[in-house]
Amino acid sequence: MLSRYKEIWYGILIGLSTLALDVMMHASMQSHLNFQSFITELFLVDITQLFFRSLFVLISIAFGVALWRSNQHKNQVQDLQTGVETLHRQIMNPLVLIIGYSQLLSLKEGWPVSQENIQLVNSIRTNAEKISELIKQLPPPGQSLSSAQLTELSVSVNEEKSIY
Repeated sequence: MLSRYKEIWYGILIGLSTLALDVMMHASMQSHLNFQSFITELFLVDITQLFFRSLFVLISIAFGVALWRSNQHKNQVQDLQTGVETLHRQIMNPLVLIIGYSQLLSLKEGWPVSQENIQLVNSIRTNAEKISELIKQLPPPGQSLSSAQLTELSVSVNEEKSIY
């Protein structure tokens, strides 16, 4: 739990540290700083000091939560990017083989050629080339997608789905 929410814990620690520094500052202004004056200043405060000290802690915790959410989002984007790169690597080699084999089959002489077989081979090659074109629209592994590229890619994928 500590490592998962470490940014929030950092915010809490920073808030408590600023509270302790404020208490020490006020205790040293009133008398010589010692444990008794620190405890007195910590618990016997007026409403304004209590308000500002609470504000220190709350703002620090809010910054910790904001940082935690930002890091979570960044990690999700990195995981998505890794998934896209893995998909890219896993699809490209079989796709190239499918396109190559379908071209070989369509060019092979002496192969029992019926109109249905030719249409099937051409259909396989056409669909593999469509997939290849979609993958070519992705950035090379290691580069991230911009939101405009994601929108353009999703539109082209949706157009392909509507054709079928």
